[in-house]
Amino acid sequence: MLASMNTARQASLLLVSGLFAFSLGALADSASAAPQADSFQRTATVRLAGDGERLDAGIRERSGRQELVLWRVTDGTRRRVAAPPGQKAKLRSEPLPIVEDGSLTALAWLEGDRPSAMAVRFAARLGDGWAPVQVVAPPGPGTQIGLAGAALDEGSLLLLWAAFDGQDDEILWSRWSGGTWSDARPLAGDNAVPDITPAVLAVDGGALAAWSRFDGRQYQLVTARFDGRRWSEPMAAAPPGSLYPSFAEGPAGRHLIYRSAAPRGWGSLALDGSGRIVARTVLPSAELARPSIEAPDRWRFPSGTAATIRWEVTP
Repeated sequence: MLASMNTARQASLLLVSGLFAFSLGALADSASAAPQADSFQRTATVRLAGDGERLDAGIRERSGRQELVLWRVTDGTRRRVAAPPGQKAKLRSEPLPIVEDGSLTALAWLEGDRPSAMAVRFAARLGDGWAPVQVVAPPGPGTQIGLAGAALDEGSLLLLWAAFDGQDDEILWSRWSGGTWSDARPLAGDNAVPDITPAVLAVDGGALAAWSRFDGRQYQLVTARFDGRRWSEPMAAAPPGSLYPSFAEGPAGRHLIYRSAAPRGWGSLALDGSGRIVARTVLPSAELARPSIEAPDRWRFPSGTAATIRWEVTP
């Protein structure tokens, strides 16, 4: 069990690469010099509303402390976006921008004085600044990691993350509505195996969550649906050996992309508006970086390699 818990933490840490694809509106920002490459660690990139614009979120080390840093990038020029104030602890990680109706709604992140005692924190956007910081979840008995979030159609927000409960990692969730967060609680029933690397997407009538669950031998992608009140029971969505789920939206539709161990490569589930799986594919590939979906039948990897995709329609 110790080996599986260590595996879960290692896999969760890889999620910090932050594969998010939100569309943000105009952000208030102030001009500043670009960060030095060795001081700014980007953990998430989100697309902005303007053509070619993006928001980089990450962490910068300064005098033995970590601070949240947000940069708006336009045509290669970076401008600093003020982060929420009042960062008092030594460590911060996984800044997660959340959007609603094309505008920045909030920022969530992890904060604490040691990696095993990180709290989940949140600040809502208020004009050109931030509302007071809220604690979504205090430090638990161990690691909290892998923040994922979504803005739902009716105006509430969801946060998910993996948390060590003293035995293994479970997926926790909390909902923001009316200016307050619900108590953090497990998304699914307690079990004796690690649940790691959550992702979440707003869909018609609620949300769809995906994560990888250890089955005693390897990890397998599972999904659960939120109907506005409760989560459905998790169901296997891909074969064993499916890891690192992330959602993508674009002209080619909605997809749940994951890393496949057998065959080694990348898999994707095509989703309809309600989050139902309508087609699936797996592409054997030695590429390690996640592909982008240029068209329904074409993927492109960051290396520049393109691939033609064949889908299997789901009954």
